[in-house]
Amino acid sequence: MVLVVEKVGQHFYWKDKVVTAFLIVVALAYGVRAAVRNLDWRDPLNFFKKAITVAPNSPQLYHNLGSTLAERGRHREALTAYEQALRLKPDYMWPLIGAARSYLVLGEREKALEFYERGLKLKPDQPVILVDLAKMALNEGDLVRAGRLLTKILQTNQSFQPAWRMAGTWQLQSGHPEKAISFYRRAVKMLPEDDAAHNGLGVVYQRCLALVPGNSEVLNDLGVSLAGAGRVKEAAEVWRKILMVHPEFAPAKQNLHLAEQVLKTGK
Repeated sequence: MVLVVEKVGQHFYWKDKVVTAFLIVVALAYGVRAAVRNLDWRDPLNFFKKAITVAPNSPQLYHNLGSTLAERGRHREALTAYEQALRLKPDYMWPLIGAARSYLVLGEREKALEFYERGLKLKPDQPVILVDLAKMALNEGDLVRAGRLLTKILQTNQSFQPAWRMAGTWQLQSGHPEKAISFYRRAVKMLPEDDAAHNGLGVVYQRCLALVPGNSEVLNDLGVSLAGAGRVKEAAEVWRKILMVHPEFAPAKQNLHLAEQVLKTGK
């Protein structure tokens, strides 16, 4: 645009002022437009609403809008977006799962199950749905059903990390903390940044400590779990307690040294 205006302006003696004024206007117009567009991009909700006006037949955009609304606790509005996504693409799995989860939050269990069942008809071994159903069963105290669902996932999809974490919770609620440890450890190994798995492991260790108080190995593992969940200060206290009783316990020494470095430097 600059080159075109410069070329045209060569034929006029007043070209410099015209070109300068024109480019200032253009720059201001684009600057204002960019600022407005930045507002759209800054907020995911505005972004997806704007995107839908451009691509009103995109089921993915409606799903993304629904997910964003659900994250903000606006589940009724999210359901409207999910339903529109499913009108455009009835076999779209993620809006089915999103709608089921929103209905659960709203306390409409039967509607949630209806959407989960629609998803399982499309893919009977869908691990996300099976884990959600296992979680429902655990919350309702149905340990047998939860175990059956989790076993089904782990027999067909051992790489699905949430199933290992949920299996740890299932074993813990079933009164088998020693088995829960192995499941939680597997979940932590697969996804070290999973706070829920670390917290679950911490709960198990605390329960084991109640059964075997003063066990340095268990205490050390508890400290590791707390540190993995970002609770470094609490982990350091655990390791200090170990060293008060067993000053030469090497793992606690090493872990405490690392924890103190983290607390001091923030890294």
